[in-house]
Amino acid sequence: MAKGMIGAYAGVEGMDFSHVRGLVDTTSMAGVLMINCILLPMNVLTIMVQDSSDN
Repeated sequence: MAKGMIGAYAGVEGMDFSHVRGLVDTTSMAGVLMINCILLPMNVLTIMVQDSSDN
């Protein structure tokens, strides 16, 4: 992904590409954490509904 970003923005003058890898890594980690914060409670709610319907 970092190579793709460097290739996409290679024509921009004055662009500093020394921190692209860190940007890609932190953005990816933020996405993983956000997805887990949403999916984990939804899975718990699914189990609770299944348990209440099965008694």
